[in-house]
Amino acid sequence: MQSAENNKPFIKLFKTPRQFYLYSVNRNTVVNISEETYRFLDGDSDVPFSDDTENELDQLRMDGYLSAKRMQTIRHPFLDNLEESLKTRMSQIVLQVTQSCNLVCEYCPFANQEGVEYRKHSQKKMSLETAKKAIDFYAAHAGEADTLTVSFYGGEPLLAFDLIKDVVAYTNARYFGKNIFYNLTTNGTLLTDEMICFFIQNEFSIMFSIDGPAKIHDQHRKHVDGTGSFEAAKSNLFRLYDRYASQGIKGKLSINMVLDPKNDPDEILMLFDDSFFNDKIIVQGSIVEEVVKDKEMEVSPRYSEKMQYLNFLANADRFKIIDGLHICKLLKKSYLTSDQKYDTLKYGINGLPDVGAPGGPCLPGQRRLFVNVDGDFFPCEKVSEIANAMKIGDIDNGFDLHKIEGVLDVANLTPEKCRNCWAVLHCVLCAKNCCHDGELSGKQRLRNCREQQSNTAQTIQDFILQQECKTIYKR
Repeated sequence: MQSAENNKPFIKLFKTPRQFYLYSVNRNTVVNISEETYRFLDGDSDVPFSDDTENELDQLRMDGYLSAKRMQTIRHPFLDNLEESLKTRMSQIVLQVTQSCNLVCEYCPFANQEGVEYRKHSQKKMSLETAKKAIDFYAAHAGEADTLTVSFYGGEPLLAFDLIKDVVAYTNARYFGKNIFYNLTTNGTLLTDEMICFFIQNEFSIMFSIDGPAKIHDQHRKHVDGTGSFEAAKSNLFRLYDRYASQGIKGKLSINMVLDPKNDPDEILMLFDDSFFNDKIIVQGSIVEEVVKDKEMEVSPRYSEKMQYLNFLANADRFKIIDGLHICKLLKKSYLTSDQKYDTLKYGINGLPDVGAPGGPCLPGQRRLFVNVDGDFFPCEKVSEIANAMKIGDIDNGFDLHKIEGVLDVANLTPEKCRNCWAVLHCVLCAKNCCHDGELSGKQRLRNCREQQSNTAQTIQDFILQQECKTIYKR
């Protein structure tokens, strides 16, 4: 039996200085409405209930925008074909070739921090035997795919360069005739001429970790003796780029920036004053994650205010409201992701299914299986390796389907909350966000709900701004 709350329209209201809107969960789209209808749906008992308002409400009901329907059962749809998908559709494997690192980054979950839910750095390295087994397991579960993607991760993977060479030689010989793509994530400080030649020969895609100019980067990314690593990383990146360019290899180098919100965005983005970073290389960015238990990330008011202002300028440039703006490429890169989200809202859906789940979890083991130095399986490299719930198999016994089901269907930790959450279709929480003391936790999942709702609201507000820029604010 539905509660009175569940009989209410499943909507979220929004307004701007000039317009009023409702987001319909059942249609997953945004509709422009009158102020009177907005006030009525917002529970304003003093709203003048005119014929126009009644007609508008009737039309909204007829079109399904005011439906009260919720999903009846929270169950991830991938569960229906789980075993078959894992047998034949694996798309990437990530090998943790070492747990050792030559840097001690302050925000790294592995850098000997106390009270974290991750392992610490160690001297462990993957054996060639384990690596070969992992590659063979992956190939056997990729079906008839012509393409294999093998990624190398650490610690700092360049500390295990000899193993990387052996793995590449084995894979190239064992799976000759397939298109094999190799990826590597590195802090860049250990790069040698021998490595550069090898990476060129095998056309590696390489991601460097650079967090900003030297002043910003060196705050966190330090050598064991406390000295910064920016100059070494930058010098090696420039060398590698020049050699790649001379061989006609394009689009294979990138940078990942970890943004610390305690810093001033102006100082972070000074990196792009260098034309190399602004014009020649792919850059992506993400906020530093909260890795320490029960410790909230510190966000300076300056960071929040400035990023909002910079995003405002980015939108003004994007929609041609103001000419001549200089917009940082890191902000411009977000356009594509935003457009994909906006397309979802633009076209909408016909209604919520009876059985479904929030977005977020990929199919554990299928999208990017992470194999640690011991040969244990994890959904990806971002989860805790010491959490029992996250270990989804191993190299000798294969996948643990029961564990994978739990990781995939993680929304069933909080089914009623998920059923009644207006942001259900835009939630990106996965098991990584729901793990506490090594096990999946509904309480931990709920700790992240407010952020998901806030992010969804921001996406919808940005979508509305985009629509208004094309109409109300169009020059």
